[in-house]
Amino acid sequence: MSRTRRSAANFAASAGLSALTLIGGLIASPLLAGWLGDEAFGAWRALSEAAMWLTLLEFGLLGAMQPVFARALAGGKVGELHAAVRAAGRGYGRATLLKFVVLAAAIPVVGWLIPVGADDLPDLRLATLTLLAGVPVAALGYARVVIECRQQSYLVTALLTAQYLVTLAAALLLARDGWGVTGQAAAATLGAVALNGGIALIELRRGTPLLAGLRPRFRRRPRDGRAPGPEGAESEATGAEELEDQFAAELRKFNGPVFLRQLGGRAAVWSDSLIVAFLLDPAAVTGFYFTRRACDLVGTQVGMISSATWAGLGELYHGGDRAAYRERVAEVTKLAALVAAAGLLPAVLLNQSFVTLWAGEERYAGPLVTAASAAVAFLLPITFIWDWALHAAGHVRALVPMSLAAAALNIAFSFGLTPHLGVAGPLLGTAISYAATAAWYEPLLMRRKLGFRARDLYAAALRPLAPAVAAGLIAWPALPAGGASTWPELFVYAGAIGGSYVVLAWFAALTAAERRRWGRLLSRRVRPQRGDRR
Repeated sequence: MSRTRRSAANFAASAGLSALTLIGGLIASPLLAGWLGDEAFGAWRALSEAAMWLTLLEFGLLGAMQPVFARALAGGKVGELHAAVRAAGRGYGRATLLKFVVLAAAIPVVGWLIPVGADDLPDLRLATLTLLAGVPVAALGYARVVIECRQQSYLVTALLTAQYLVTLAAALLLARDGWGVTGQAAAATLGAVALNGGIALIELRRGTPLLAGLRPRFRRRPRDGRAPGPEGAESEATGAEELEDQFAAELRKFNGPVFLRQLGGRAAVWSDSLIVAFLLDPAAVTGFYFTRRACDLVGTQVGMISSATWAGLGELYHGGDRAAYRERVAEVTKLAALVAAAGLLPAVLLNQSFVTLWAGEERYAGPLVTAASAAVAFLLPITFIWDWALHAAGHVRALVPMSLAAAALNIAFSFGLTPHLGVAGPLLGTAISYAATAAWYEPLLMRRKLGFRARDLYAAALRPLAPAVAAGLIAWPALPAGGASTWPELFVYAGAIGGSYVVLAWFAALTAAERRRWGRLLSRRVRPQRGDRR
């Protein structure tokens, strides 16, 4: 399968999962909020977000594995990949143990972080204990990076789909039967076990030494100057250990910068519900969740463009064709901006109608939350593509100062704005921090490190916005004053708005050369040619 076809398969699988989560969320979220109550629903959202912060205890190891595994696979030598996996597995095993200890220590103080009523505190603590039970099996989850570096993330997506279905079914059943936050934690733990177990099984069947990587290594020490075993076997084992040590050193070189880089990203993505629960009220998280959900779904789908293409772009970079690499990164940037604008325009204009139909008018948190969530959903996926471009080329360290600055701005604005602007505060903090750092700085960094033309990247990201503004100005006066009153009406309006944007963007955002190239790609997807079966 060619690189283009693998990327297309990865994106198609991601799109299918996104459609499933959209449909599942539409059905399940109002049911869960009704059965749990707003406070318990908000507390669970905040707790699950807090649990995500445990990934920082990996200290950037998963991110460091990506360039290391990619290089080992590019060499085509199985021994190198196995040595890299063993080195990574030992580090990830230690990180998993640390996550277990920290989560166990958080059980007595979780009520301070997520201030629920006294009657709900035992449920919250038991839910945290339930999440603890799923930590050990996560020690094998690093196999996901191996699969993605093989450009087979569609396999991971299939397992994510299974995880989602298992988690959703268990969450609904347990919420209906009154298990509260603990039931949601049990459902999440069950889904995580299914995901990590399936990922590990795929690579174990391929002979990847995942379990060997989790065992401690005891170095051979010669006694009396002689090797303890046959000379050939000892020499081979020593060579394997030396290779493993080389990969371990390479992981240590990357994981520090990746950790600092992730610290900034986590502040943007995994702190909002926690800040709302901590500064305002866990019940306020419910309206916050429902109001931002439409834009989040669009942003997630756009982010999957990056997930589907980063391995192929990394292969192109390491293959030496740097001109083609720069062209493809700019092309992917424009594609992400176009998809984001096409999805966010109807999401913004129809969000109040969407939330009202979905969860009730009382759970709509206002236009400021809608606008801020749209800005975040547009900025983050595009900057993630630029992150991967620098990451694949080994320039993670250059991103660290920017990431720390973004994290500081995000935390300062989020905590400063939330008491005054309510639940919109954390989203505004995220949007401001990314607009003030990554949105303008990363193209300049890519020019200096990789030879990009910064104005090409700015144009790729911003040019699709002009037809979005035009389509919005046309659509807004045409919408009825009360918005859509039924689901069919909502879908018709959304399709008309998105379709009008696509037509405008085809002529206003794409050059003639891009229209010809993209037209050929689309026609091949619809009518595959006989000679295109590669």
